[in-house]
Formats: sequence, structure tokens, C-alpha cells
Amino acid sequence: MPIKALIVDDEELGRANLEASLVGIPEWRILASCDSVASAQQVLKQEAVDVVFLDIQMPEVSGLELARRLSQQANPPVIIFVTAYDAYALHAFDYFALDYLLKPFSTQRLRQTLERAQEMVNLRQKSAYGESLRAYLNTDVANNNKYLRKVTIRSLGEIEIVSLDFVNYMSSAGNYVELHLHESTKLLRLTMNHLEEKLDPKIFVRIHRSHIVRIQQIEKLTDFVGGAARLIMQGGVSLPVSQAYLNKVKAAIFPDT
Repeated sequence: MPIKALIVDDEELGRANLEASLVGIPEWRILASCDSVASAQQVLKQEAVDVVFLDIQMPEVSGLELARRLSQQANPPVIIFVTAYDAYALHAFDYFALDYLLKPFSTQRLRQTLERAQEMVNLRQKSAYGESLRAYLNTDVANNNKYLRKVTIRSLGEIEIVSLDFVNYMSSAGNYVELHLHESTKLLRLTMNHLEEKLDPKIFVRIHRSHIVRIQQIEKLTDFVGGAARLIMQGGVSLPVSQAYLNKVKAAIFPDT
């Protein structure tokens, strides 16, 4: 059966672009294209929708508000946020593995998004997705809380919510961040710089362009060797400290000096 999609965007051009992109794909069927949350809700009452392409900023009722309402369902439709506002994408959706399309999007980017949505629907992971959606909409970034407390990690067939309370340190891996827990490593689709902006500086400190550590996990700061310092973490992991972050690291370790 085709995946049933609903487009919600107050901009006619935005709706038209998505319609044109989807209409030629046999696995997808557009149920309706709406210019407001109110009209979208009428469709949602009458039809079983698999995927909602949802704009963020719309008159009267925002896309985030519609997402909140849908998240209360036991098996909500998969939501793909469509936005022209880069800040939304960077500071919200990547944290929680809710997919998004940043306008204007390329054909390749759309294809990747459709594949993810199709995977979610076909593997019947919408229940897990619903938990992730509710976690996002009810906490942290969506509610403008100052600091991030948890993230979601998506892999084939599952979505895992990871509390940052269990992360000892983080390492950059290109456009990803490796989250090092006590007994495992998780890969988060986000850059180090964007993640750092949402971390509590009383809990985490950047020590290098490639590393952020939990302050309580620091065992010692080594003496300088050839102008370079290193942090020894509990468990014996040794990480480099760059000169640019050294004073910040010292202030975190020795706050009263």
C-alpha cells in the first residue's frame, strides 16, 4: 500500500514544490495539501495519515503546536518538519532525530528524508517514534529550556532516548558526535559546535575542538609536555587539551581558585 502523506504549509509555493516532488513516486500518495493547521486537522479526523510534511511558522496555530497535538496519539503519523529557518533545524530537530527539510531542499535531501520516513512506517516503529516525539515536544529544546538533558539516537528499526546524565565524554566525528557512555558509544547526527551550545557549562566543558567532557569524570590534568596538556578521565582515558581551552578547563576543575 502507498504511504499516505499530508502537506501542511501556509505558503503556496512550498506546497506546490512538495506536491510536484511526491506526485511521481508510486510508493507515495498525497491525501491533501493544506494551508493551515485548522484545515489539516479536518483531514486528520477523516483520514489515516502516515506522514505529515509540516511547516513551522504559520498564522494562528504553529506547526509545532499541531505536532504537540499529534504526539498525544498512541501511534502518531511520522512528522517531517519543513522550514526555512535554519535555527529550528540546528537547535531542535537534529537533537531528537525528528527529520526535517530545510528550504530550499535538494532532490537528494528529499530522497533521503523519504527513505527514512518509509523505513519508519514499514518497520512499524511509529509507537517508538511517538515516544520520541513526545519526549522532544515536552522537554528541553521545544520548551526553550536552556540546556539539553537527553537526545534520541536513531538506527535501523529503532529510536533510543539517551540521557546525557550517562555520557562521560563526547568526541567529534565529522557531522556526528560520538557519545561515550560507561559501556557503549552512541553516534548522534549533530556537529560538536551545535551540541556544545545546548550543554550546561557546569556539567560539561569543551577541552579541544574534538572533545567535550563531563567535569565530574575528570581525574586529573597532567603537567605540560612540550606545551601540551592532557586530561585523564576516570577509567583511564587520556584526552588532549588544546591551549585555546586550557583556562576554561582549569576554571571548571578548580572553580574556587
